[in-house]
Amino acid sequence: MKTAISIFLFIILMASCNSDDTEEPGKLEKIGLEKSELNINNEEHETLLSTKNNGWSILEVSVIINGDTIRIENETYLYTDDEVQDVRRYKEIMTGDWFQIIRKESKLLEVQISKNTSGIERELIIELGGGPMMPERLKIKQSKN
Repeated sequence: MKTAISIFLFIILMASCNSDDTEEPGKLEKIGLEKSELNINNEEHETLLSTKNNGWSILEVSVIINGDTIRIENETYLYTDDEVQDVRRYKEIMTGDWFQIIRKESKLLEVQISKNTSGIERELIIELGGGPMMPERLKIKQSKN
């Protein structure tokens, strides 16, 4: 009899669980970047992309020109306020010779690219992630003309 009651209670408990409401421990959230790839002409370009979630940072940028790749890691700083002390955060702006990447507000990424006068196609790969977020990349190709 005890076994039958235990099985009945277990079935009721399992039926009342909604799998959509339960979180999987250790599962990373998606940033939900609006686009993963942009192809632009050689003119100056500025774009603003949204994300579905916040809590992400700009982790690094890879610049690819003529098959050569330069990887630039974002710098960090220590942040302190009334609630936290000495938390390491990524800077919200990364600047290169021909680009600037800005994390605006909590769910916006702005990318500014200067005119390409080099005569060579160039590529920028921006990696976002951090915290409970699964890393995502934005690849931007700028034509040579």
